[in-house]
Amino acid sequence: MAFILFKSRYGNAFLEELIVRRELSDNFCFYNPQYDNFQGFPAWAKETLNKHRCDEREYTYSPEQFENARTHDELIMECCSVRDGQKGEDA
Repeated sequence: MAFILFKSRYGNAFLEELIVRRELSDNFCFYNPQYDNFQGFPAWAKETLNKHRCDEREYTYSPEQFENARTHDELIMECCSVRDGQKGEDA
């Protein structure tokens, strides 16, 4: 599935966004010592998260389920299989 996305007409834009956002996230983590907790978020993000904290969600997963790509989302499962060295039908 991921390979098809890269070959599509949106593939170049997707890759550009992926690379730029990766660089932005690396810089955020490098320059923000609290990058991995709620206190490190900008005020607008804290406000939005708090506002929607009790919203009902269609799907919820434990950290273990999410980390192991046990979700309803095929793209997440495909990305994790690529991350883990599997690809295509081998996943």
